Amino acid sequence: AGAAVFSDPICFELSSGDVLHNFLYAEPPCCGGRWPRDYVHAVQRAMVVLEPSVQFCFRRTFWWTHNYIHPADLPCDALVVLGGCDTVADPHDVRQALEAYQRGCVERGETPRVRLEWHEGWLHGGLHSDEAAQRRIIRDVLTRPWEAHGEGGQREA
Repeated sequence: AGAAVFSDPICFELSSGDVLHNFLYAEPPCCGGRWPRDYVHAVQRAMVVLEPSVQFCFRRTFWWTHNYIHPADLPCDALVVLGGCDTVADPHDVRQALEAYQRGCVERGETPRVRLEWHEGWLHGGLHSDEAAQRRIIRDVLTRPWEAHGEGGQREA
């Protein structure tokens, strides 16, 4: 049996118009004293979103609804790592949707295939700048300790 890791996934929220707007159109917030968040959003926009081939792909050839993933459609166990300060997909909405899926599984007597890990202060891509978290997550996915210890489907980090 395989396993997957999703870091700040927008695939669970592609049905939301907010994701499209935040990725293609939203200007980085420039007021409010949220310097790290504003800066990361501005760099993402300049380096990725405004690049012409990315613009062409996401505006002309990317079928947003065809790339949406419902947690029940995952073919294997998955760990979803969310940063609480993401500016593309609202991480609170993603978390809420995944928690609702988990509750539904438990109510039906099923084991949820999705485990959620929440990092309140992380920006989009925060996992990629935390080597210790990367190592722990790789170890956890390979050994799946939550199965052996009967843990629930969530972890606050």
